[in-house]
Amino acid sequence: MLYRPLGTSSLNVSVISFGAWQLGDPEFWGADEHADPEGAVGAALDAGINLFDTAEMYGDGRSEEVLGKALQGHRDEVYIASKVSTQHCTPEGIRAACEASLQRLGTDRIDLYQVHWPFTEAPYEEVFPALE
Repeated sequence: MLYRPLGTSSLNVSVISFGAWQLGDPEFWGADEHADPEGAVGAALDAGINLFDTAEMYGDGRSEEVLGKALQGHRDEVYIASKVSTQHCTPEGIRAACEASLQRLGTDRIDLYQVHWPFTEAPYEEVFPALE
């Protein structure tokens, strides 16, 4: 697996990331009786993938729950990226959404926290400090 720095950060991430939307959103993707989230995450880890991407809106948080469970015992080996929904893009909303994501993921940190879609509801100057 190839690894590169993520932007200007010190995070050295795999060039292929694992998108976890499908792990917890059967209403969008359809039910799959053969689904094996732990097996899929394990195969990704075995392949050297260390960047896992999810979002609070994937399955109303279910993707974060499933991913967090599948990554148990591997947290210090991986980076987790998650996204805040546009409707939570206020300073208070971002903090609350992030805390809820942390709880669902079962971790004390999200390595890359992003805004899922551009937002227009709150002034950027108010939201950016909360993201930092």
